[in-house]
Amino acid sequence: MKKIIILTILFSQVFAQGEWLSGTAYTLPQGRWEYGLFQPVRWGQSENREISFFKLSSLLMPNVTVKQRWPQKGEWTISTVHSFYYPTPLLKKLQSPLGMDIGGPNMFAMISPEFEIPH
Repeated sequence: MKKIIILTILFSQVFAQGEWLSGTAYTLPQGRWEYGLFQPVRWGQSENREISFFKLSSLLMPNVTVKQRWPQKGEWTISTVHSFYYPTPLLKKLQSPLGMDIGGPNMFAMISPEFEIPH
């Protein structure tokens, strides 16, 4: 019985993959919106173009991603993904959020100080 349950769960996960997942070459149908807490907000602008952004990370680094699907050649579907990210002053705070107060400039830094954030 245990093997049947495990096999059922395994096969349901394997065959539950939809063609509109963000990691595939397919784009969302026109007008379709998808929301998720830890997933990007995705919008099918047209049958061949999808626009998405991450809600939670937009506070630290606003971003937008465009997926463009090109004309199909037989069975093949080809898409390209183009992204734009912009760092904010809030992102710079992660380089040394507590270190300056405690004493060490790099103590508890989530982003290494060797990287230059432009703000």
